[in-house]
Amino acid sequence: MDPLSIALVSFTALKKGISLGKDISAMGKDLNKVFDFIDGTKAAQKSGNKNDPLSDYIAYEKALDMEKQLEQVIWETRGSKGVATFKRMRTQAAERD
Repeated sequence: MDPLSIALVSFTALKKGISLGKDISAMGKDLNKVFDFIDGTKAAQKSGNKNDPLSDYIAYEKALDMEKQLEQVIWETRGSKGVATFKRMRTQAAERD
């Protein structure tokens, strides 16, 4: 399965879990897959790696959309405190890497 498909499946599971009130940390596996896709796509965009420009562009835009949508779902279900927690977790993950 390609990285975009894996990310889409994981993203859908995250959105559903969050809307059902599950704790984000309990969905770590799916969250990591989505973050890996988002971060990997952003890194490829910055590095100028252009194997297939159209596919790269589509993946990059999808990664940005996923990040925005995830923040929106968290905002709707957890409010500003949830978004702050999400952003803190993202920062911690980036620092670990």
